[in-house]
Amino acid sequence: MMASTSSGEVGLDFVEIGKRGKKKLLRAGYQYYLQTKNKNGSSIWRCANKVRRCNASVTLNFELNSVLRESSHTCKPDYFKNKISQALNSCKNRCRTDWKSVSKIFEECVEGLDSDSDSSNNAEVPPFSSVKDALYSARKDVYNVSKCTFKKIDEVEIPDILKKNFLLYEGEGEHKIFIFGKRKCLKLLKKANLFLADGTFKSVPAPFEQLFTVHIDTGSSRELTSIIPIFFCLLPNKKECTYEEVFRILKENFNVSISHFKSDWETAIINAVKKVFPGVRVKGCFYHFSKAIWRNAEKCNMLIDKQHRKIVRLTSNLALMPAEYIPEGWLCILNKASDDTPTEKFIEYFNKNWMSKVCMNMWCCTNERHRTTNALEGWHFRLNKKIGKSNLFEYIHFLKKEADFFAKKVKKGQVYVIEKNRRSKYIIKDSKIEKYIEDLL
Repeated sequence: MMASTSSGEVGLDFVEIGKRGKKKLLRAGYQYYLQTKNKNGSSIWRCANKVRRCNASVTLNFELNSVLRESSHTCKPDYFKNKISQALNSCKNRCRTDWKSVSKIFEECVEGLDSDSDSSNNAEVPPFSSVKDALYSARKDVYNVSKCTFKKIDEVEIPDILKKNFLLYEGEGEHKIFIFGKRKCLKLLKKANLFLADGTFKSVPAPFEQLFTVHIDTGSSRELTSIIPIFFCLLPNKKECTYEEVFRILKENFNVSISHFKSDWETAIINAVKKVFPGVRVKGCFYHFSKAIWRNAEKCNMLIDKQHRKIVRLTSNLALMPAEYIPEGWLCILNKASDDTPTEKFIEYFNKNWMSKVCMNMWCCTNERHRTTNALEGWHFRLNKKIGKSNLFEYIHFLKKEADFFAKKVKKGQVYVIEKNRRSKYIIKDSKIEKYIEDLL
């Protein structure tokens, strides 16, 4: 790898040309290629302007940092052309060290060059299409992969530098799954009293459809929230069979045992975790439960006045009651409800979708420290905001940095790695709910 360097003498810059690491000398608006290496270690560099057939040369010492001899040119200097060469050289080197997309690096390196007007030979910034092969080649060579962009999942190659201490599992075939994580954090699995899972689709690069993350509660208290991501799964789709495969891999390869699980109300995830971990206690997200109720209430025209809205509010709050009291609580709500078409439609919806015993146990969140999956969704929101649209390598690199942060905390024995003080209003709310339940019992 040859970086653009400035010598000890002003005006000696070198850029890399071609795949073999050959150098081109840039000096005072002129470009030179290496013609001869002398026995005494000095070297002769000849003007690269073949159109003008300029035979000017520069002789440099062995260290390439001082001019020994220099002849006059018959061609004119082109400082802008040298700026372009320096920018492209910088671009190539950044493609080797920066995980950003090659096209984005190119844009950043040539930004502002078009507005430069000091070119006497009409030099122009080359379009990305004319240099992208060389840039991608530089990236592929340094990361030892045959491709940097992928249309199919079975084509995906992860560079060794991203695999090291991060890739936990790589599947096979056109729908294979990649699971990442830090082995140092896996020791926390035995201490986990709750597993939470959620997926995000917004920022996931092709050819994957979603990032599915599994988090664990490492011992949250009333005042502190302590949830950390353990597994980062890149998935080809959001089918039930794919989620089932993920949970089976976690169970068989990493001895994961889930007895208490929380997610949003995606049926495919719930069915999958139940199949792989029979007897698991599954809880849905209270926020999504309430949101679904209010959304349907609006469809039923139940938000027309204060009395109807109160029925909706009481219905969503049923989740805060102990499961054995929910049917009685629902009957109380029905006795308060109006006898009209909006109410009839809303009652029919709630009975049909939420009042089975199995479903009721899932949305009842009494004594649940985490009533929602907001911690996961907040983590995904920050992820999407920070990384935006990115290429696959950049995306995995970002996930690795995130995992490294938690791993360092775990290594230091700081189990509460994302300690977050809860807002006082939520603590007070919990206390009130507990008091109501105590009075009820």
